[in-house]
Order: sequence, then structure tokens, then C-alpha cells
Amino acid sequence: MRYLVLSGIKVRLAWAPNVKGSLTAGLMLCTFLVFTCIAIPNSAFAQTAQETLQTDSTVIFGGSGYYPPFHFYNDAGQVDGFDVNIFSRLAQISGWSMGFRLDDWQSVQQDLQTGDVDIVPMFVSEERQALYLFSNPLHLEYHLLFGPANSPSYDSISALTTERVAAEGGAYATNELLKTNPGITIVDADSEAAALDLVDRGHADLALLPSEIGRYNLRTRRLDHLAALSPPLLPVAYAFAINPARPELVSQVNAGIEQMQRRGELEQLLNQWLHTPAFDAQERALLILRWTMPLLLALAAATFLVIKFYRIRLEEMQLLLHGKDNHFPVRTTSETKRIVHSLTGLPERKDIQQQLDYEVTVAKHRRSTCGFTVIGLINLDALQDAFDEEAGDDMVKALAVLIPDDWRARGAYIGPGLFGFTLDDAEHAEQRISSLMITLSQSVLIRDMNIHPRLCAGLALYPEHANTAQELIHKAKMAMNQAKRIGNNLLVYSADIKPDPRRIPVISDLRQALAQHQIQWALQPQYKVSEKRIVGAELLARWNHHKHGWLPPGDFIVWAEEAGMISQVTDMVINETASLFQTMPSHDDFYFSINLSAFDLGNDTLIEALIHKISGKYAGHLTVEVTETALMLDKKAALRNIDRLKSANFRVALDDYGTGYASLEYLQSFNFDEIKIDRRFINNIATVARDRKLTQASIELGHQLGSTVVAEGVENEQTAAMLIDMGCDLLQGYHIGHPVLLGDINTIRNVWR
Repeated sequence: MRYLVLSGIKVRLAWAPNVKGSLTAGLMLCTFLVFTCIAIPNSAFAQTAQETLQTDSTVIFGGSGYYPPFHFYNDAGQVDGFDVNIFSRLAQISGWSMGFRLDDWQSVQQDLQTGDVDIVPMFVSEERQALYLFSNPLHLEYHLLFGPANSPSYDSISALTTERVAAEGGAYATNELLKTNPGITIVDADSEAAALDLVDRGHADLALLPSEIGRYNLRTRRLDHLAALSPPLLPVAYAFAINPARPELVSQVNAGIEQMQRRGELEQLLNQWLHTPAFDAQERALLILRWTMPLLLALAAATFLVIKFYRIRLEEMQLLLHGKDNHFPVRTTSETKRIVHSLTGLPERKDIQQQLDYEVTVAKHRRSTCGFTVIGLINLDALQDAFDEEAGDDMVKALAVLIPDDWRARGAYIGPGLFGFTLDDAEHAEQRISSLMITLSQSVLIRDMNIHPRLCAGLALYPEHANTAQELIHKAKMAMNQAKRIGNNLLVYSADIKPDPRRIPVISDLRQALAQHQIQWALQPQYKVSEKRIVGAELLARWNHHKHGWLPPGDFIVWAEEAGMISQVTDMVINETASLFQTMPSHDDFYFSINLSAFDLGNDTLIEALIHKISGKYAGHLTVEVTETALMLDKKAALRNIDRLKSANFRVALDDYGTGYASLEYLQSFNFDEIKIDRRFINNIATVARDRKLTQASIELGHQLGSTVVAEGVENEQTAAMLIDMGCDLLQGYHIGHPVLLGDINTIRNVWR
């Protein structure tokens, strides 16, 4: 097989499948030398070419013929995309020569088995792991159901009944859909793009596609009448599948990926290709074609655009000068005066509401959209509690400095730790807000510690959610508070979001309850599978409120963090645990576990108190559970204090494993004695194959790292039996034992026996 080498990169000689028609092809050929900088501005391989034969160091990349934005032929006939850029960088790091082979998906998978290609990016599944080797994941991808915008929504693929669903033959989503709904009608498509075409032409009701690919095709092909109709479905790791005959590539690829991660190159490519709209091939082709038009047509088009622009500007000036006649607000000098917030240099709520009033009125007049987003600093109260109010002010100032100029022009500081921004158009609003949050999430130096701001955001849109500026601000804030409660980064307002009326009065009552030691304590047992007995228990906080009864810890502990009272709760936990150990015989092997909040782990004084009060032989019988949130807040402080705890003979567990964004990163950085798999995976392992596979993989990973694996949320005998078969070490949940209010520990243990 012969290849074309472009600056050391080998590409199989082939026509680009997405360049249609001899006119376009000829046009591109004739104008190539003139428009190289325009046509392929981002290409990593458009340089001088020479023909050569494949060598032993060649690694062949395989993929589907048209799979943007992951891999595809661009308008210049060259291989491009997210995967291709990563592969090119890996080749540079490892010293490979490269070949590319893009074909139909079924053929590419066959080529990987026969060795005609060496590396193919794909979703990881159990069936595929039996056929190929896999690299570490590059990306976590989700799938969406796409269909006509006026169609009903679907909350899961199990909700599908009689619908005709278009999907690519042999694709991961197709296989998973058949497992969940064996009787579903699947309309085979040659590619992901073809699946959308089937929906567009009415040959299918829905298309099940990877989210990035579906959105890319909707955007670039102007399929505005189609939309996503489901929440994210079928989360799956995306990695390089590797020919089993070339196992040496696995370590080379993983080493290259790790190097790219450390240098920030992988994140840059994610932002370039998957997190922002790519400048697509069709737009570049249209640009080239437009520049090659006769001069007369170009001048006519320019004249038309200039006239249109000045007409719009003239209409706006008339509206501003004659607002009364047009039912449009006149913005006076006094109204445009702004009071600047002393910490942030941003306007305050009153001013941003006036600006939003104006934009809502403009949107009404133009029959367009606008919106408002509130971004909240979740850990402001906890930061002030750990240090002082000045530390919180420093964090707010640092965040304000990070706000880009285009956002600052439409932003304000609307309350403690709350930033508000107007959006003059709802298009791509979520994507734009997510990009802003990434910018604001950089670590900030506070009191010689690098602290990552914890942010969440809410979004409300006109006219979908509200008709006035005041309503938009209120509903965006409601959505932000809900995002904080459920652990989301960004939440769009919906009618089912309701404020919790208990929050304000309960926070006031909680302060009094802590002062009067009204918080009670319970123990929930943990069952050791290998010994077939209860060997320990987790200490849990309980509060019997005089009006609302027993409140879930998930509510009042979160409110304690918000109100800056969490350190008081933790002090009580430490004292209660020390008392428990004092009542136990010295030879007893029973152990306890407690939870530390995000700021507890970074609080050196509190860690010192814990080590001092529970030392010696007792330390070896206490497991300290921390969450990813605690590790993310200040990684250096977390690493330092975890090392201190382990040096003092405490055990350290990673709690709620699998629910955050960087679990694997923390397993790499921290040496945990235990890994607790979150109940959200455990609850459904008997009925949801994906949760079952993820749980099995987590147990195996924990054992390979030398950690004890704990499953929490074990509610029934079937779940317990499945976890035992999977090799889980410890079980915790209502099936093992309900939490028991603290009394005589020996009496409680006799009940458990």
C-alpha cells in the first residue's frame, strides 16, 4: 500500500467523500495556491509532499469516512478533526510515521481486527474490549435523541416504544439500544449524518447520536427544525482501540496522552473541537467560492449588506429618539448612571436589571430572545468560615478580574458571591456560559494556598421562562440554587424548580441547635463479605427539627456549609468519635468512619485536633471519608493533610466515587485505603446493565490499586448478592442495617449480630 507523506505524515491517496461535484472540486484546485491560508488555517499537515512506502514505524489510523468533529476529510481533502489532531501529536511524541484510512464503519472495525489499521478511536464497550486493546480514555461522551423540535421529549431510551429510531449500523448506540429495547424499530443509516437525514426526510422519527456529532451536524447543515429531545444518555468513555497484534502501542499512546494532559494540550483540543463551534468545512468552501465570484457580484453583495446594516442602525436610532411613539423605553442620562461595586468594579443589581429591562423590550420589539444567567460562588461561606471575611472578599475580587471584557460589559455583582450577566441572544447560551465558567474556575491564590472556586450557574430565557427582567433574574437565581443542591454545574430554569421554603428558618434554627447540642448521632453498620460479619459503622448526623421532624443530612449539612457552621458540626463529630473509642475494649477490632467536608480537609488546625484527640491504637480503627469536592478545593492542602492523617495511622477513603468529573485523576494523585462507590450506581445494578458494568469495573480498579472497595446504598438481597459476586469487600445500606441512634455501642452491636 502506498501513502502520501505530508511533512512526515502519511495519508492514503483518496478523494474526499464530502467534496461534491466537479465544479467545487475544480474551483478548489484552481484557487488552492491563492487561498491556502483561508482554506486550511488549522491544518497540522498542509506542507510539501513526497511519495514514500510504508515503514515499520508507521502507525495507521482508521476511522469512519465522515465523523465530524472527531475525524473527517476537510474541504481541502485532508484528514482533520479532534482525533486526528491528538493522533498527530502522539505520533510526534512517539516518533511514528502516520497513515490514515477512512472508510465505512463496519470495514474499519474489520481492518482493525485483521491488522490493516493499528488505531481506531471508538466508544469503549465490553464486547469491544474482548476484541481490541484500549488506551486510557480521551473524553467522556454522551448520546442524545434528536427529532423534530415540536416533538415530545424522552427522559430515557427505555421510554421508546413504537418510534422508528435511526442509528448507524454497528455503532455503540445501536447495540446499547437493542439491549435495552430489543423490539424497537431501528432504521439503519450509513453514518451519523445519514441518520439525521432519515429523520429530516420523515423516514425515521428519531436519531440516536453522540451529542457532539449530532449538534455539529445540526449547526453546520442548518437543520434548525430538528432539536435534541432528551437529557444526556448512554455516557461512555471514548478512547483509542488498538490492534492486539501491536500491544506496545498501548503504553506509547497512554504516555503520550498523559504528556498532553500535563501540558494542557488535550484540554485545548477539547475546547477547540468539542466545546466550541468549529469553523466547518462547508463554511470555508462557501468563503472560497464567494471570493472567486466576479467582482461585480461581490460589490453588489457588499452594497446590499451595507444598506441593510444602516437600515437596522437607523431603526434603532429612531426607536431611541421616539421611544414613546414606538412603545420603547427612552434611556436617560440618570438611568445610565451606574453605582460600581467596591470589590469587583462591576455594576450592582439595580443597574443590571435596568439593562435587562432594556434588552427584554428590544427583544419584544424584534420578536427575538434574550436571557440572564446567575453564576454563584458555592464555597464563599466555607472559605470565610475557614479563614475570615477578608479571604472571601479576596476570592470575589480575583473572580472579577478573570471576567473577560465582553462579559464584563454586560455583567454585575448582584449579591454575596453572585455574578449576573445579560444575554442578548439565547442561541448557544449554555455553551457560552460553560465557556465562561471554565475561565472563572482557574485556581486563585488565597493566603498562600491555591484554591479552585466552586461555581454553579442558573439560566433563564425570554420569552420561554419569563416576560420581565425581574422575573428572569429571580428564575435564573432559582435555577442556580437548584444546580447547587443537586451538584450540577449549570441548570436551565424549568417549571418544576421550586425554592425550599424551609431553608431560611431552618438555618436560623440550626445555629441554635448546634449551640444547644441538639444534633444527634447514628451509626450505620458495614458488612465485611470475607468474614460474613459486621466489622464497622459510619457515624452519621441526625436532627429532629421541632417543626419539620427528622431532616435528611443532605439538606441540613448543605445548609450548615452555606451558613459557615460546618466546622462546628465537624468538631462535634470528632468529639463524639473520641468518646466512642473510650467505651470500647482495647483489644476490639471494630472501626468507625466519619466524613470531612471540603473545607475541613484544608483546615490544618482541625486536622491537628483530629490527630490529637484520636491517636495511637484508635487511629488505626478510624476511616476518614473525603469527597472529590474536598480534593478539588485545594489539591496541595488536601495532599498535605491526607499524608498527615495516613502518617498518624488513619485510613482515608474516597467517598461518592464516580459522581464527579475527575475521579480517575484523584485515584492517580492520592493513595486511598478505601473507595466508596456512590449509591447512584449501586441502586440500579440489578436492572441497568451500564450501572452494573461501571460498578464491576470500579471494583476491579480499586483492587488493582490495592484499595478496599465499599458499596453504599445496598437496599435489597439481590443487590447484595450481585455485589458479593463482583468481589466487593464491604457492603453498607438498609439491607445490611438501618442507622441506629447512638446509645451503648456494645448493645447496638449485639442487635446487629
